[in-house]
Amino acid sequence: MHRKTWAWLPCTLLCAPAVATAGSVTLFGLMDTGLDLSSAGGPTTARMQSGQYAGSRFGLRGTEDLGDGLQAVFVLENGLNSDTGVAGQSGRLFGRQAYVGLSGRAGALTLGRQYSPLVSVAFQMDAFENGMAPQFPNLGLYPGGERIDNAIKYTSPSFGGLTMAAMLALGERSTAPRAGDDSYGINVHYASGPMRLVAAYGVRKFASAAALGEVVKPVVVLPNVVTNGSITTYMAGSNYDFGPFALYGGYQRQRIADDVYFGRIDQDLYTLSVAVPVGKAGRFLAGYTFLNDHSPAQLDASLFGFGFVYSLSRRTSVYTSAAWLNNHNGAGNVIGGNTSPGLPLAYPGANARTIQVGLRHAF
Repeated sequence: MHRKTWAWLPCTLLCAPAVATAGSVTLFGLMDTGLDLSSAGGPTTARMQSGQYAGSRFGLRGTEDLGDGLQAVFVLENGLNSDTGVAGQSGRLFGRQAYVGLSGRAGALTLGRQYSPLVSVAFQMDAFENGMAPQFPNLGLYPGGERIDNAIKYTSPSFGGLTMAAMLALGERSTAPRAGDDSYGINVHYASGPMRLVAAYGVRKFASAAALGEVVKPVVVLPNVVTNGSITTYMAGSNYDFGPFALYGGYQRQRIADDVYFGRIDQDLYTLSVAVPVGKAGRFLAGYTFLNDHSPAQLDASLFGFGFVYSLSRRTSVYTSAAWLNNHNGAGNVIGGNTSPGLPLAYPGANARTIQVGLRHAF
């Protein structure tokens, strides 16, 4: 990734008499645009999409050296749709990340809008890097979203390859249920040579049935009434680079609880994928995911697909993927990309098919 770095602006421009210390601000970004040919129980539809492999974005990150190994850090990251120029994340200015914190030998403490602890674990479980049509998050679930507002996050230093992160996010409610919209989670990573082991736990609480219905898969339209709803997620996975190929696998358990509409529903997800180097610049990918739904409706689903990525340079790559999704008993899952939406089903339980091709450039 090419970075542009500037020294801190002169204090006259900052309109403050303080003396500037060593630090830097880096402009970074990524543009991902491609074509998608999909069917979901109806006519085949061609679309131009942003974020099939990775979400398009630009941002600023910076550090200031405070001495004795301590740094001030910040990130402001905007998500956008490169096919239209429209802002992503519901139009937020910095919808991907917006946080400030301190980082040192004892770890990092950051405050603001940040990734859930589940996200980095999901990434290590998937050869597709949570992108393109075959990615397992098409059937998986982050409790309340992959990014969390009002979050306090601690990330530890590495202890012999072992790191952990913990997050608490405040719902900021002054009326009952007071804990509604709170969330918390933790993850653990272990790296040793070619092996990675990961695990995570997360809970998101909901003050209204409508908010809970928006994040379950498939989406359920519910009235905006007070409820004691929550989603609890457990994840565990690993990957191992054998040389000729790398194998990825993982398990995810999702528990949806609600005192009015859902009762309690448990879902188990199993995913397995492989990455095979092709020449010096190519990678062939293949994966399979199965979702076992334990609700009375038994809304199971399975997803199979493959992909190919070719690096034109360190910062630019082309990619293609294809995926087949089978919904059972009226399940409503769709095939999307990293941030690109899936084609809506023509009817509940329809199966979906997708072919993608695209270009990704980082700067």
